[in-house]
Amino acid sequence: MKRSRGFTLIELIVVIGIIGLLTAIVIANLGTARAKGRDSKRASDIKQLQLALENYFTNNQTYPVCNDTSCLPGALAPTYLPSMPTDPTNSGNYVYGYIGNASTYCLGITLEVLNPNTLGTSASCSTNISGNSFKVSNQ
Repeated sequence: MKRSRGFTLIELIVVIGIIGLLTAIVIANLGTARAKGRDSKRASDIKQLQLALENYFTNNQTYPVCNDTSCLPGALAPTYLPSMPTDPTNSGNYVYGYIGNASTYCLGITLEVLNPNTLGTSASCSTNISGNSFKVSNQ
């Protein structure tokens, strides 16, 4: 009998199955990495907002008076920020609120993947975000 060189159908199916399984694992991990990247951008945006709010306070002896982020672009940009940071997914999950006589503030974000504890100490201020959230304040 003459033996031909090549792969059998079974061998090809096994190899294709293994490649498909490895591809599925890589794609699943890639999605998590993208979400972690968006969370890191959110944390960076909050730190940028903190610095801008502290500069605003230095010049005005008060923080912006409003209980959502709608007033922040007018108060902070372009004087204290080149432009207002936006959420990577445009879900609008940045939260701002002043406390008392605007001598204290609270900022919050909702995270997709990261544990808030990985970003540092989470503040105990109350904001209208829930779930996997990170909060900062000047307290």
